[in-house]
Amino acid sequence: MNKKIKILAFRTDRIGDLINSSSFFKSLNSYYDNAEIDLVCSSYNCEIAKRYDFIKNVYIYNKNPNILYANIDNANPNPNNNRPVLHEIYRSDDAGESWYKVSADGESIGNRSNYYGQIIIDPNDHLHIYVLSPIVHESFDGGKTWGQYIRYGGDNHVLWINHNDSRHMMMGYDYGMAITHDQGKNWYHPDEIPMGQFYAIGVDMDYPYNVYGGTQDFGSWKGPSTKKGRFPIRFEDWEHVNGGDGFYNLVDPDDSRWLYSSSQFGHITRIDQKTGSRKTIVDDRNDDFRFNWNTPLLISPHNSKTLYVGAQLVLRCLLYTSDAADE
Repeated sequence: MNKKIKILAFRTDRIGDLINSSSFFKSLNSYYDNAEIDLVCSSYNCEIAKRYDFIKNVYIYNKNPNILYANIDNANPNPNNNRPVLHEIYRSDDAGESWYKVSADGESIGNRSNYYGQIIIDPNDHLHIYVLSPIVHESFDGGKTWGQYIRYGGDNHVLWINHNDSRHMMMGYDYGMAITHDQGKNWYHPDEIPMGQFYAIGVDMDYPYNVYGGTQDFGSWKGPSTKKGRFPIRFEDWEHVNGGDGFYNLVDPDDSRWLYSSSQFGHITRIDQKTGSRKTIVDDRNDDFRFNWNTPLLISPHNSKTLYVGAQLVLRCLLYTSDAADE
């Protein structure tokens, strides 16, 4: 058949199936001439999938597409019934036909693959690889040995490498981005670029109103919507109101003195903006509840003293506020 077609193959279920991209392409191309194939599917190799929970990512070395690296989260049972997770690095030299582990047994490279875990391959050296996490793991021998040679950033999520000069890199992390021209020995953080990452925005009912924002690993902040005079709103006009990874910041619409501020995994704090006192009203360490990273939070539109918090169920907090430090 000479008809030119475009095929989208989407398969993420039945992990035990062998999804072999090269065989898949061969079988389709034998039937469809000049087929254009978009393949969106699981990257599992059959034998690996039987032994490991999942393959997080697969990364291709641009100069040789047969070379792949995969970051695998391997949950290991132990006598205490816990399942410590090792982040293991695998490599394929035949476009995914077969895989072998390159990181050492018992060694964990990276952290929390649902959040970090990207593998970055040096575009000019397939043995030089990076794994991003709270630190930057780096290997010069294809993953056999690892070290921390880049001591910059923190909670690192993305790394760009110049294909013409591997010494020139840009890294994105929780506090913004940085540029290096000497392979990470020295970095430049461009403060003039607004790089704040806001999870959620809130406002109060003051006049003029104030804006609240929860930021990625930089706490929660409050700033004016406008100001007197001819000067613009500056960074110094903003006030840090809570720590952690900042998320929702809700202000009592009837009394902006009371701020309800959330941080990761369901930690909710009530802040008295008049006195500065604060009190934890929902504790993320309570094992009875399971909170998401970004926990839903809502003040009832019918009664501003009723607060709803989302976990595996919906929690309702009946609030009482007064001038007393503790209620």
